[in-house]
Amino acid sequence: MLSDPFTTLFKKGSIKAMRAITAMDMTNPEVVERVSIEVWKQIWIHDRDITDEAILMDAFTSAGLTKNKAKEFLEMAGAKEVKNKLKENTEEALDAGCFGAPSFIVRQDGEDDKMFFGQGISISC
Repeated sequence: MLSDPFTTLFKKGSIKAMRAITAMDMTNPEVVERVSIEVWKQIWIHDRDITDEAILMDAFTSAGLTKNKAKEFLEMAGAKEVKNKLKENTEEALDAGCFGAPSFIVRQDGEDDKMFFGQGISISC
């Protein structure tokens, strides 16, 4: 657990990480899961500050991205399209009743949406 998760998550925020992962989802969705897991590990297992770009770079490269690709996603985090997509995704999550992360909404034709909260996979350190 973080030494001071309140400061890291609520005062500093995780907006850069969220925007970079949104950029990934927009252009290379196949990397989102493994990158998200690595970012999660940085903050909750290794007690590292994910507002630090160097920490995000470590997470991205640990997930298998090249340094150039990792830098590209960090740069894309500032793009208006990425910011707008994250806002749209956040609104959709709030409208669906999400209350924290990680939350997942499973949608199937002919079925009501189902929301799940929590880490559903095993993460090895």
